[in-house]
Amino acid sequence: MFKTRRDFLSLVGTGITFSLLNTGCSSKIPEESLATWNSHNYDDIRYVALSYALLAPSAHNLQSWKVKMVDEDTVLLFCDTNRLLPQTDPLNRQIMISQGAFLEFFKIAAQNFGYETIIEFPIKDERNILKYNPIAKITLAKNNSLLKDKLFDLISSRVTNRNFYKNIELSNEQINYIKDSIANYPVEVVFSSSKREKDIAKKAWLTEFHTPAKMLETYKYIRIGDSEINKYRDEICINDPIVRFLDFTGLFDRNV
Repeated sequence: MFKTRRDFLSLVGTGITFSLLNTGCSSKIPEESLATWNSHNYDDIRYVALSYALLAPSAHNLQSWKVKMVDEDTVLLFCDTNRLLPQTDPLNRQIMISQGAFLEFFKIAAQNFGYETIIEFPIKDERNILKYNPIAKITLAKNNSLLKDKLFDLISSRVTNRNFYKNIELSNEQINYIKDSIANYPVEVVFSSSKREKDIAKKAWLTEFHTPAKMLETYKYIRIGDSEINKYRDEICINDPIVRFLDFTGLFDRNV
């Protein structure tokens, strides 16, 4: 018999934890949710390029993209205004960067299959840029003289590193490796290790962490466990057994 109710609850809790940890409750992302990474077989080159563009990084992994096919060679890219971050990204800065990542992945993929990408930004009504206007007009043209972009092979293996980072400075060798990797692209990378800029970054993170509305918005977009990850295939996916246990027992409440 149990001496106290606490003893009973302790044993039940231990049993639930053991059950969760020993019934295939792996921290790996379920294979079913990764089907998009291998779905590229289409007759229309636009769909092929889109299948790779969908793998682009986006703010909170919201994937705030919508497209419309026009004629036989054109795609209109819109922002899905139902997938915004009014608390953590009120100016839609991160959302627009996500649109740019989508366009870049589309371009790299099309180039790999011998198509040139012509991108226009036909904004007409600045009062409702995101809601009614296409972000971009993408037109494809066959061009067999294009060289393959070396970044194409990395699209399917790109992931967000959510592991802990070591508290050490990058070596000169590592910095040069990163710089060399973008030498042929019209971009610039800047490294900074000054205390002032570190303090700014830390203060920004603490501000977000201690602002309830911002943190609750992030909690809203967390997917926990195989069933949620497979169903939605977006946003912040967590499959850690401990987090799944906390969610199962109601100790991690995302109802905001």
